[in-house]
Amino acid sequence: MPLVAFAVCVVLLYRWFVRLPPGSPVQADVPTADAEPTGASISSAPASAAAAEAADELEQFIAAREAKAQSGLGALRSRVEALALTPAQQAFLSDHTLLRYLCVTEGDAAKALVKIQDTLAWRTQHIDNRPCACRACEADPDSHCFFALGPDARGWELMYACPARSRRKDPDGGLAHMYMVFESAFARNSAPGKIAWLIDLKNLGLRDIDPRTATTAVPVFANHYPERLGQVCLLDAPAVFKFIYSRITPLVDPLTARKVRMLRGEEQAQYLARYLTPAQAGFMREALQMKATPGSLPACTAALRRPLLDEGAFS
Repeated sequence: MPLVAFAVCVVLLYRWFVRLPPGSPVQADVPTADAEPTGASISSAPASAAAAEAADELEQFIAAREAKAQSGLGALRSRVEALALTPAQQAFLSDHTLLRYLCVTEGDAAKALVKIQDTLAWRTQHIDNRPCACRACEADPDSHCFFALGPDARGWELMYACPARSRRKDPDGGLAHMYMVFESAFARNSAPGKIAWLIDLKNLGLRDIDPRTATTAVPVFANHYPERLGQVCLLDAPAVFKFIYSRITPLVDPLTARKVRMLRGEEQAQYLARYLTPAQAGFMREALQMKATPGSLPACTAALRRPLLDEGAFS
């Protein structure tokens, strides 16, 4: 039952947060989870080579989409400058921010402005005038197992999450922590950049799955952190979850599915070697060899985990 619930949460997450529009140039089929090879090298496994090619095509498509959004930047900037903005809102609304909203609206400045105004209202309630900090993690750094590990080999911000390693399981505290990790990693969400999100599913238990997390996070990510996620990888998922995932994947458009990968065994090792820095790959290899229990993390975690930038309130 917990695996079914988590499968639904993940599908909702990537359908809302990472959905790519129909009709994009990237149309190749995506292998389902039960078709992924194990125990083979990139050079000898066609499926692994196809996955690598798909990843390259995805990066190219993202770049092309961002270039297209540039055409609406001037019009959107003029509309934004007509708004009465606080200093925090002015800092948030960088050109990089405007381009992300133009990407999700296919360059439509009017639609982008509506989404931006919705985000400004949400940030006033949840982000602005609050320090970029997690007080629970100040007392115990392992309260929440969701943190940034710096840029990966692509330049994307690498995020690691493992529900079973978190000491605190309350959804509200976990979500507030997650928002602040995003804010800190991207200069209060104003800087450019993508997220590569590695979700370690080892030792996943009932306490680690709360539907309220997904029902709250999905609309927040979709509406207020658009175009942030470059890829999400589900690591070492239990066999039953892998089966559920393989049944659900065909229901999602292949463009979206390109951003979500389920990795185990040799293919997981290949991904870590290709896209992570040596230090990040070393951390991941050690973490994946450990039993996932609250607070259990590699000894190198403190050196790699990026601290939250507590610069005072976002005023």
